[in-house]
Amino acid sequence: TIQNEDGAQLTINAIAKATLLIDPAPADAAEAVILLTTKFQPTEDAIGSALNQLGTTDQYVEKQINFNKDKMDALNAGIGSLVDADLAKENARLQALQVRQQLGVQTLGIANQGPQVLLSLFR
Repeated sequence: TIQNEDGAQLTINAIAKATLLIDPAPADAAEAVILLTTKFQPTEDAIGSALNQLGTTDQYVEKQINFNKDKMDALNAGIGSLVDADLAKENARLQALQVRQQLGVQTLGIANQGPQVLLSLFR
C-alpha cells in the first residue's frame, strides 16, 4: 500500500498463481470458433483489463515519485537558502568585529600619542 501526503492510498495485490485451462482442440472449424469465443475471449479481456490497471498504477506511482523528487529539490533549495543566509549574516558580523578591532587599535594609537605631545611641549 502506497499513501501520499493527502492520505490517498493505492494498494497493489499480487496474484500468487493463475491457471488457464484449455480444452483439447475441436475437430471442425465451427467448434473451434465457439471454443475461441467462449474460452479465450473472456481470458483475453481479463488480461487486457489487468494490463490497463497495471498501466494506470504505474503512471500513478511514477507521478508520486516525480512529486517526491520535486519536493526534495524544493526542500534542498530552501535549506541551501537558509545556509546562505546564515553565512551572509556571519560574514557581516565578522566584518563588524574587524571594523571594531581596527577602531580600537586606532583609538589606542591616538591615546598613546597624547603623552608624547605633552612631553614635546616641555622640551
